[in-house]
Amino acid sequence: MANELLDYKLKKQEDWKLSQLGDGMFLTTAFTKDYTELLTENGFFDDPVIFDEAHIESSKGIRLDGFSFNESDGILSCIVTDFEDEDKIVNISKTDTEKAGNRVTKFLEQIEKSNYDHLEKASEGYEAAENINFFFQKDEGNEDIKILKIRIAVLTSKVLSDRAKKDFSKKDQKFTLKRKIKNKDCFLEVYDLQRFKDIEDSDTVSEPVNVNFLERKQTIKALPANVENNESGIESYLCVMPGKLLSELYDEFGQRLLESNVRTFLDFTGKVNKGIRETLLLEPEYFFAFNNGLTVTGKNIKTKSGSNGLEITHIDDMQIVNGGQTAASIFFAPKDKSRIASGQRWQDIDLSKVFLQMKLTIISEEIVTDKMQADIARFANSQNAVNTADLNSNHPFHKNLEEISLRLPMPAGQGVTSTFWFYERARGAYKTKRRKELTPSKQKQFEIKFPRSQLFTKTDLAKYENTWRMNPHEVKQGAQKNFVIMGDILSREYDKNPDDFEEPFFKDIVAKAILFKQTDSEINRAEWYKDDRGLKAETTTFTLAFLRHIFKKEKKDINLETIYKNQSISEDFLNEILKLANFVRNKMRDDNFRNGIANISEFTKRKNSWEAFKSLDYQFDFSKLNRNDWLNANQQQQMQKEQKETKKVSAQISDFQQVMNISESEWRALAEFNTEKGYELTDKQVSLPNLMAEFVSKQRRVPTEKQFQAALDIRIEAKNNGFEYFEN
Repeated sequence: MANELLDYKLKKQEDWKLSQLGDGMFLTTAFTKDYTELLTENGFFDDPVIFDEAHIESSKGIRLDGFSFNESDGILSCIVTDFEDEDKIVNISKTDTEKAGNRVTKFLEQIEKSNYDHLEKASEGYEAAENINFFFQKDEGNEDIKILKIRIAVLTSKVLSDRAKKDFSKKDQKFTLKRKIKNKDCFLEVYDLQRFKDIEDSDTVSEPVNVNFLERKQTIKALPANVENNESGIESYLCVMPGKLLSELYDEFGQRLLESNVRTFLDFTGKVNKGIRETLLLEPEYFFAFNNGLTVTGKNIKTKSGSNGLEITHIDDMQIVNGGQTAASIFFAPKDKSRIASGQRWQDIDLSKVFLQMKLTIISEEIVTDKMQADIARFANSQNAVNTADLNSNHPFHKNLEEISLRLPMPAGQGVTSTFWFYERARGAYKTKRRKELTPSKQKQFEIKFPRSQLFTKTDLAKYENTWRMNPHEVKQGAQKNFVIMGDILSREYDKNPDDFEEPFFKDIVAKAILFKQTDSEINRAEWYKDDRGLKAETTTFTLAFLRHIFKKEKKDINLETIYKNQSISEDFLNEILKLANFVRNKMRDDNFRNGIANISEFTKRKNSWEAFKSLDYQFDFSKLNRNDWLNANQQQQMQKEQKETKKVSAQISDFQQVMNISESEWRALAEFNTEKGYELTDKQVSLPNLMAEFVSKQRRVPTEKQFQAALDIRIEAKNNGFEYFEN
């Protein structure tokens, strides 16, 4: 086990050093960003701000590496990093984790006193202090923001010592601090190297929420639905969930309790549903009858026989796949300090009188898939329906992009060999596919073919696309909210005309990704930014949106085809972009330009911030660009015409050509996959893939059109059931 952990650490150190070299960041920052992204995927943080360099004041003993406010569970997270890069496993004690946490507490104490003049104005530390103070002020003003707790998150490359593990009261490695900030409870939570490894090793790339109801002295009453003589691998139960218990679970686990699609697509703002709130306050005993309840999945349960029948004592990997708004409402409503018209207070809600129905589905480890969980979420009844058909990773839009990414090699660009851009439509797909290459040499080949630097996710895609569509204020709403906006638009556009989302669209997305990532990286390297860090995320998206606005005013546009073919932005173009970026950030910091909005981050989230930029007259020097960097009006028309013809040709590709585009080895692998599923050699699920393999390799016997179509359908069905294939 120790050797496995050391191997894991050494491999991660290589990744952090590559990020350090590629993005020009500090090694500590590369570590922090890597694991913050992992924890964000798990629901611990929501669109966190990570600094390009840590803010340490030795005389004050403070440090902060990043922060995040999660509206869906009311937690303000302050991130501090304890990093070392030794080629061995280093232990950390509970005392040392407390020391790291105390540096953050001191930072917050200064903010509480509105005393952070010791921080250099316009630095990232000063901006962080202003932003956190802004959250506190909004909370005190009884506005949308409700800070319920403060998490001090210690991210460490060390491993908790055996003594430290015993000192922590819970396996989640957290404890409540005696010190309160702004009358808010503070708790310190430690994420050590072993915990990170466990999360990354999980097939779902998430830390399971395992609930022991016996510890809470309240079991769940349940009625079995389809347990007897059940060979499907699925068990169903109808349960009664006490409202008070649900509130306690939400308090402990927050949005980690919510399945990823629910967490992503429900717009939690702190404003809980009015109807739910009023029922909780005025008619709590009728809540079970009025509310549709929860739909929950798990991987395993433990039960016991009680006086009133079956009782559930444990649920492993508990996830709410429908009813997230209900859970959040039950948690937040009693914490509202306001009153209704009759004078009654929300704080008078008595959750002991509240019960709700819960449909529990236990999916065995052998059959659990993203599709299975998404289907359960989609078909479940909910008073706040989640449009998963439009937005989840199984939508044809995402599947189509993934398939293109796996088969479309990039131009060599400035390199020697072609590589691929990997579109990760489902969390952890890159890691899972890499892990399937069993030998280290095969895994290395996979990473050469699909470099980590060329991996992008659904939220990345939304960020690139909405920046290109000139909506930077929406991008600054946060990764998840922006994805809700952009994902809905893209899915509707795809449903209207799927032909618009073939290879030309993917090539453009790659070019937009290069434009965004390279600009962001070069801003970080710019001397004007090194001398005065801060607002990089805001600067990147607003700069590129403003750049395109300038081009469009001149009836020009950025030549994505040139960027795609070169897999890079030209040096001259990049120089002009950096000049614009410096101008954009200076405007953001101009009090007069913000027209009275003191908080810069809040300003950039508003539509009028973008309107203010569009009204500016910036003299962009087109003469400094290469002629291939941009398109004039005639070239744009010609490009659109060529893309239209390409789309038309793509749409007219016959089943014959599609079959020919799939290698013999993949057809053989598909036949083997279906054989392992229990199909006989004579079944079409095996015989047709073998027939296609023979045709592709020898082209002797030409299958019929019906056989071509049936074979392609079999391949789609297998992919939906977990079939994956990569060419060596």
